[in-house]
Amino acid sequence: MQENRINIPQGIIPLSIKLNLTEDFVNICQLMNISFDEALQTYADHIKVYNQLFNEHKGVDAQAMHIFKKFQKSCISKQGLKVAVYSPLHVNPIKEILKLGRAKKGSECAEYESIIKQWYHTIMKAKDGDSN
Repeated sequence: MQENRINIPQGIIPLSIKLNLTEDFVNICQLMNISFDEALQTYADHIKVYNQLFNEHKGVDAQAMHIFKKFQKSCISKQGLKVAVYSPLHVNPIKEILKLGRAKKGSECAEYESIIKQWYHTIMKAKDGDSN
């Protein structure tokens, strides 16, 4: 494995992390002339809360969530179920997303995007309060 520092592009949260990338991952990125950052960002772009709760069966989003859920199961089996950070802040957004799912509105609707953005800002505000 090759250790690499990955800089996720300036998006919502700028991030710099160290990862142990497999030779396979490095090779395929090199072969396809895709940066490690781009490959990982592409995966992250397709992780959606909606698809954790409802399976839309929409191509790449479904595939990314399948990998994410597999990882989640592995974590639970190794470490047990953990309480979410800022758990009270997750209740209302999840309820709103469940309403959208029952109405079969999907993750592409404007309401979903609005819920996600508001939820994100609420969590960031709580994090900022913790660091002060």
